[in-house]
Amino acid sequence: MIEGAAAPHPTAARASVRELRPALERAGVFASSRGYHAAWLTAILALYAGAFAVMLAAPGWPLRIGAIAAGALAMAQLGLFAHEVGHGAVTPRRRPREALGQLTNSVLMGFGHSHWRTTHATHHNHPNRLGVDPDIDNAPGFALHEHGARTRPGVAARHQPALLFAAFLLWGFGIRVAAAAHAVRRFDRRTAVDLVGLALHLGLWFGVPLALGVGREVALDYVIMTVANGVYMAAILVPPHVGRGTSTAASELPWFERQVAMSRNFGTSRMSTLLSGGLNLQVEHHLLPWVPYTRLHRAQPIIEAYCRARHLPYHATSYWGAWREVTAHLRAMGTIARAAKAAPVATPTPRTS
Repeated sequence: MIEGAAAPHPTAARASVRELRPALERAGVFASSRGYHAAWLTAILALYAGAFAVMLAAPGWPLRIGAIAAGALAMAQLGLFAHEVGHGAVTPRRRPREALGQLTNSVLMGFGHSHWRTTHATHHNHPNRLGVDPDIDNAPGFALHEHGARTRPGVAARHQPALLFAAFLLWGFGIRVAAAAHAVRRFDRRTAVDLVGLALHLGLWFGVPLALGVGREVALDYVIMTVANGVYMAAILVPPHVGRGTSTAASELPWFERQVAMSRNFGTSRMSTLLSGGLNLQVEHHLLPWVPYTRLHRAQPIIEAYCRARHLPYHATSYWGAWREVTAHLRAMGTIARAAKAAPVATPTPRTS
């Protein structure tokens, strides 16, 4: 049985993206977005360069705060752009895709591209599957699902969601450490490129300011910017899947149904889509990961109607509604963890001679 998910409907196994393709083509879902992506990347790079230049000037705090906020926004948008690149939404060609991914993910963000590509592909193939999906299993000390709450009832899990929300402040640092560790642990030709990119990132943000005599100032700016960037990313990466159930190898649903059942849409405005890079339309993104996020709004009503007709558990709510659901789920997992911790542990009866 799937934890927290609706039981499959008899017609669900017949669901297929292939059936939807004619309607999606008529709606222009598969149209190219190269012009938009070029303009988007140009704007991000301008914002990034402008924020960096202001930080190098070491101005007073009002201007520094503005530069830090701009830098955090640019970092987040770089991550979302790299996400589009990795899925082939910007270009289907391998070499340009790798070059853009390394530039945005490794050099400019400081987050290894190979690590992201490996973990994200696994997540897309098996969302919320226990022991497989890294997005629900790699939250050290916390419990994002019932199995984790029962088997790992540590302090962090028992005091969710408060401690998890506090941990968002460290998210930006955590993903960078994880990426570097991945590159070292799985060292090969591809991860070596990651390490070169990470070295360039550190040289840009620490070597250049140090050479200009503003090393301390920019280092502090970088720390604050990384905290803000981590909170931003947590704000849009937690709602899509947390609390949408889990599965195991024995209970995993057919591909189409599991993408729908394990995903949550949140917010439908164009601004929500822009700020989240289309992650608010998570169901559509999981079913059509190679489609540019600017086209997902065209796909949304078609996919929703198709899912409703086949009794698939298509779930959409507002942004704050999503967070209410996530918070309630995390609170419930904390309750389970506290009960698991308090449960008496059976000890073997001592043997007597």
